[in-house]
Amino acid sequence: MSCGKGPAVRIDWLPHGKNHACRRLFHGMAWLFGLILPLLASGCGDSADPDRRHGNSSANRHDETEIDSLRARLAANPQSAATRLRLGELLRSDAPDEAISLLEKIPASVPERTAALQQMAIIHMLANRYESARTVLREFVAREPDNFGGQLSLAETEFNLGNPDGALPHALAAARLSPDRPRTFVLIADIHDERHDYPAMIEPLQTALALDPDAYDVHLNLAYACQRTGHLDQADTEAGWCLARKPDDVAALRIQALVARDRGDFPRSRQLLDRALALQPNDVDCRILEADLLLFERQPRQAYDRLREIEDQHRETVRYLGALARAAASAGEREEAKRLYEAAQDQIAKSRRADEDSSTTAP
Repeated sequence: MSCGKGPAVRIDWLPHGKNHACRRLFHGMAWLFGLILPLLASGCGDSADPDRRHGNSSANRHDETEIDSLRARLAANPQSAATRLRLGELLRSDAPDEAISLLEKIPASVPERTAALQQMAIIHMLANRYESARTVLREFVAREPDNFGGQLSLAETEFNLGNPDGALPHALAAARLSPDRPRTFVLIADIHDERHDYPAMIEPLQTALALDPDAYDVHLNLAYACQRTGHLDQADTEAGWCLARKPDDVAALRIQALVARDRGDFPRSRQLLDRALALQPNDVDCRILEADLLLFERQPRQAYDRLREIEDQHRETVRYLGALARAAASAGEREEAKRLYEAAQDQIAKSRRADEDSSTTAP
């Protein structure tokens, strides 16, 4: 990748993975470091020099000398986009705010703007300024629509900011531009999950497995998607594949317990669930399934009491509040059921407001 030499810039930003505790089961890479580290290794600016990366004093002195020279040149010629870009690159780590101030003044009419956007995105991400990173990435993608790294980075940023509808077209574009990368298809499935479009999860997960047949998390997420969509045989098979490799995987045990429940095999569902609860006694989804089974067994009071044991940890978890409200109503606790139902509705409204706030920033 070249930096500061015109618009032919390639960004190897390869992020992935939002850990969504409500529905998604497992993700591999931390998306922020997946975004930044490949870029830093790609030969851009001062990060390409191993002496500078490891704090070599002569390299640092060289940087300081170059910075002083660039400042003088910029003072003499403030319109020099190349000088401004190079100085911003050198200041990115030690003076990020100054670097942003320099880089954002590079006008859109010059080719250096593309590399400047790249540098600004890195700075904003490292500072956890994700909204600002999104703005920069949107401009970058508008300039470079066929840049795989830019499309994928914007998809991940939109997704992690709670805008799955905004993330989807960029994830699909990334998959089109680099169809041999399995994690992109996992991201697409994650986005469909966030949009509650569970049938749409299956095809990208199958594509990911065709590219990487031994990807454990993909098998697990495919088991989840198949159970959610009623493909019980495949869900059981995929969860079994996972348990053959990790016998104590609570998520895989829970999926098999759900499959057994959906098939009407309640004794097997209880057996699998007991194994999962022995491993993680306070897992909220296991407790919800346990309550469902107890309600089927006409033990509403026990279902209600068991769920109440974890109420302090899940007062804002909608699916937990809904399950507890059902159990309370079945146990004759009508006022409590009403309170819990209203609490669940409040959380749903809060989530919708957050989604609307995120959507108002969409282009």
